[in-house]
Amino acid sequence: MLDNMTERLSLCKKYMIIDHDEDDMLISSLLAASDEYLEGAGINRDISPSQYDLVANAMTLEAYETRGLTKMVEIAQTPAIRQRIVQLKLRSNYGGNA
Repeated sequence: MLDNMTERLSLCKKYMIIDHDEDDMLISSLLAASDEYLEGAGINRDISPSQYDLVANAMTLEAYETRGLTKMVEIAQTPAIRQRIVQLKLRSNYGGNA
């Protein structure tokens, strides 16, 4: 499980196919905003860290690509992301058994 934000940033950048460091602060803040959104939605990362990170990375990529044009709430409504958020919420609410 990746708790270290530096490790999570590195994997998020690989997911986003970004190999430069110029936008690390921006990507870190977008990743943190994705985490805050998911936590605010009642999702416990400990239930399924790999699925949680996939959703957070997808939200971060979408926010990065559309920065200034969309809000995190709009990004969370993307069908693929929405489906994963629902699954994570179910698993968080039922102790990982959904």
